[in-house]
Parts: sequence; C-alpha cells; structure tokens
Amino acid sequence: MDELVEKIIALDKEGQNKISDLEKEKQELSKYIKAIRAKMSEEYSIKSKEQIAQLAKKIKEDYELKTKKITRETKSKEKNIVSYYEKHNELWIEQLIDFCLKD
Repeated sequence: MDELVEKIIALDKEGQNKISDLEKEKQELSKYIKAIRAKMSEEYSIKSKEQIAQLAKKIKEDYELKTKKITRETKSKEKNIVSYYEKHNELWIEQLIDFCLKD
C-alpha cells in the first residue's frame, strides 16, 4: 500500500511539475505575444505616419501646381480684358455720349 501511495505522490509531483512548466511556457508566450503586438503596433504607426507625410506632400505639390496654373490663367485673362478695353473704350464713350445727348 505504501508503494501505491508513493507512486501516486510521485505522479502528483510529476503532474504538478508539468503544470508548472506549462504555466511558465504560457507566461513566456504571453510576453512574446505582447512584444510582437507592440512591435507590430509601432511598425503600423511608423508606416501610417510615412504615408500621411507622403500624402500631405503630394497634396501640397498639387495645390502649388494648381495655384500657379490659376495665376497664369488669371494674368492671361486680365491681359485680354485690358486689351479689349483699350480697343473699345473710345467707341463705348462715343456711344454713351450719343445715347445721353439723344433726345
């Protein structure tokens, strides 16, 4: 009977040791998973910041190009308007005077 009790005690200790080893392994895996998660989070954050910076740069470049284009178009239209005015202003003044003096 003593031999049976000793075997049971030995099996119990062996089982407790295995459980202890598994708990340690579980803790190590948990730490590893946390480290991986932190690393992935950091990598995602860095990539996101890089993509945002690239997008902001592209938007700024597009804005500058559009601003230059609009400025050129505006100057061209201004020249056309001034030229048209210079060609027709005397005629318009004559027509206005004729209209006002007409009874």
